[in-house]
Amino acid sequence: MNRIYIGNLDPTVTSGEIKKRFSAFGSVDDVQLTVKNDVGEAKAFCHLTLDSASAVKQCIRTLHRTTVSYTHLRAHETRH
Repeated sequence: MNRIYIGNLDPTVTSGEIKKRFSAFGSVDDVQLTVKNDVGEAKAFCHLTLDSASAVKQCIRTLHRTTVSYTHLRAHETRH
């Protein structure tokens, strides 16, 4: 499976913004953004599915520990 965990996201980010940003690496098939029920903001992480294993590897190499909105993103392949 070609899934990635992305952590340290800005809590105001939307799934559309994530899809747009990560589509530079390949087709984004799915974005699962967990939202805090009480305020409707993201919990600062998501899982997304890209169309190929090579897209996943390139995304992780490029974005892991990069700074976005004053935070360092964490990116790694999910295990399941």
